[in-house]
Amino acid sequence: MRGSAWPARRSDPRDLRGLNHVEVAAITGHKTLQMLKRYTHLKAKDLVGRLG
Repeated sequence: MRGSAWPARRSDPRDLRGLNHVEVAAITGHKTLQMLKRYTHLKAKDLVGRLG
């Protein structure tokens, strides 16, 4: 596990609503935005819902 995103924790996306990417990375333990993006899996329906 050396050099990996661990101990980044799995978070419920509903708990992270309204936070910016820096705040989310701090909560999940990702050290860089690149690592956060790598392990973030957005759903198209959720994105459409945010657009209104």
